[in-house]
Amino acid sequence: MPQANRRLGSLKLSLNLRTTGNNGSPYTITQNYFVQNHGRCG
Repeated sequence: MPQANRRLGSLKLSLNLRTTGNNGSPYTITQNYFVQNHGRCG
C-alpha cells in the first residue's frame, strides 16, 4: 500500500513541521502525539 504509506509519511512530516521548535525534538513530539491518540502501541 504505497499510497497509504506516503499519506502517513506526509502526515508525520506536516506534524513535525507544525510542532518543531517547542523543544527541538520533532520525533519525540510525534511519538507523544501517537501515544496520546492511539495508546502505547510501539
